[in-house]
Amino acid sequence: MTYTTVTDDTWASIAKAFELKEASLKAFQAKPVDAEPAAGTVLDLRGVDYLRPGAAGGYQKDASGRPDVYTVVEGDNPGAVAARFGIPVRQLVTDNKLPGMWSLSPEATASFEPGMKLKLQNPS
Repeated sequence: MTYTTVTDDTWASIAKAFELKEASLKAFQAKPVDAEPAAGTVLDLRGVDYLRPGAAGGYQKDASGRPDVYTVVEGDNPGAVAARFGIPVRQLVTDNKLPGMWSLSPEATASFEPGMKLKLQNPS
């Protein structure tokens, strides 16, 4: 998911509009952020920490700055993790061979244990 900034956008206004944490929005961008975004800047919103329960764990980035591995925490569920990173639940379940998840219910928690590392693949 991307967003192209317009005149008068600020990190705070963008974060509020998309219900994101401002610090995480800035941290996720491929290039370091040291000023307000210029109009026409394309921001990547995938992988940003959404302000909602069920996907609160940390993640590691790959060499390109994209989320690569997610660490499951208590209260997580597949649907929320998939939504946070912009990937289909089916892909998250299949790529990580999560047993007991084949119903693909976003609320399913079987075999979804705190500390588990999940491979993330971001579609383009």
